[in-house]
Amino acid sequence: MTTEVTGTETIPQMRERIDAQNKELKRLREEGSTLRAETRRLQARDAFREAGFQPVHGDLFAAQNPEGDIAPDAIVGFAQTYGLTPVAPKEPAPEGEAEKGVPAERALAGMSRSGSRPGEGGQPPASNDRSMTRDAWLELAKSDPAAARKAVQEGRVQIRKDNPFASRR
Repeated sequence: MTTEVTGTETIPQMRERIDAQNKELKRLREEGSTLRAETRRLQARDAFREAGFQPVHGDLFAAQNPEGDIAPDAIVGFAQTYGLTPVAPKEPAPEGEAEKGVPAERALAGMSRSGSRPGEGGQPPASNDRSMTRDAWLELAKSDPAAARKAVQEGRVQIRKDNPFASRR
């Protein structure tokens, strides 16, 4: 869509172009609003997890307080109002279990970024290639969001299916 005005453009053509641009502006504003709400929801989930509560309570907090501050005192007040109890911290694994790793990570340990296991698809087996596909990461995110976030930070996740760098590391 061009915004350049030519000398031969008629008034109805200008109105049509303005209407199309207004429609696009409205769509972009709605998309931005949706992205801001999702970002806020994820921040609330993280804040509730860090405060020792269920991350899903962050969704409720974000829905009820769309403009409020996500601060520790606001989280405590919300938890008291709704009678939320902190989650018990995870117990450390016994000594024999410590080197085995997280169950989801063990299941994904042999996957390459392209989604094939070592030795498949012409790739040689790698001893410690712990990358994963986007679909595998989505499953991990459902079961263990902290491990999923760590995998992204470490660059072990093929974010897009058409990622040209998926087989490189």
